[in-house]
Amino acid sequence: MSEARKHHYVPQLYLRQFTTGSRKQARTYVTDIVQRKTFATGSGNIAAERDFNRIEVDGLDPNSLENAYASFEAKAATALNRLIHLVDMPDGEDRLVIFNLMAMLAVRNPRFRMNISSFLDDVYRKVGKLVMGSEERWISVRQRMSDAGYTVPDNISYAQLKEFITSDEYDVVVPTTTLARFELPQYHLAIQTMMKRNWQIFISDENSGGFVTCDHPVNLIATDERLLGRPLGFGLPGTAVLFPLSPKIMIAGEFGGQSLRRKVDRAEVAVLNSHMIDGAVAQIYAADDRFPYMAPDQTIKAGSSLLDDLIHAEGNGRKGTRQ
Repeated sequence: MSEARKHHYVPQLYLRQFTTGSRKQARTYVTDIVQRKTFATGSGNIAAERDFNRIEVDGLDPNSLENAYASFEAKAATALNRLIHLVDMPDGEDRLVIFNLMAMLAVRNPRFRMNISSFLDDVYRKVGKLVMGSEERWISVRQRMSDAGYTVPDNISYAQLKEFITSDEYDVVVPTTTLARFELPQYHLAIQTMMKRNWQIFISDENSGGFVTCDHPVNLIATDERLLGRPLGFGLPGTAVLFPLSPKIMIAGEFGGQSLRRKVDRAEVAVLNSHMIDGAVAQIYAADDRFPYMAPDQTIKAGSSLLDDLIHAEGNGRKGTRQ
């Protein structure tokens, strides 16, 4: 049996909530910011990368991480469907499962990996230049590498290697295994902060057009104006976590405040959708193109106009739909 190589960083169990049609005919309306196009497709064709969760660890199946996530996602599907059906934040195991799902989505994604890869790229280049600062230092490091079992080519001179390292004309490729090691501690921290927030449930008005989601669906936003434009963390007061569950339901968590459930009209849905749109990396997902968003001129528009507004905003040096 062939192994699955397409790994979803946003689970299909979640994406299926944002579809129109039934079963195999179900389609998600996609606005692709990078490719500058819109299209409708099945949930199996989006928010996935080849070997995204594939690891290389002695004694482990390369797909062991992907299999572990798949096992958890089956449990998450039940908890998610129950929350959507009851329209109430669960207690006990279901609550913990939902927070685990949110933490997984917040941490295990291309944006987080891109940030870690960029950080490690910078570190490795600086370390390389430090090591090549003198031939004596390189000889010492090479010996330690050899003693540790690493193969060190002896047909490249110090001068050649130094020229290569200092040129910066090479790529640093960070293995998925390394990236996964960085994700796991952040995953546990994210769960802890989710548990400390108070959660509201927003129910979209039936004539609103509904909520959207994106390829980065757990969205952290500033609620304190002093934090606007600054880096945010999940443990930072003055922030809210937005997580659309379906076109009908979104949950929002803040430190302090009340846990409540309320209906939101088209204007409020448009504002919340604009936050999700601004948090996307490459794609926005919706059941259809009728969802509302807040355009740069502060008018409410339907999703069919979104791509044109995003392209126009990019041409004016902005990202997203808001001024």
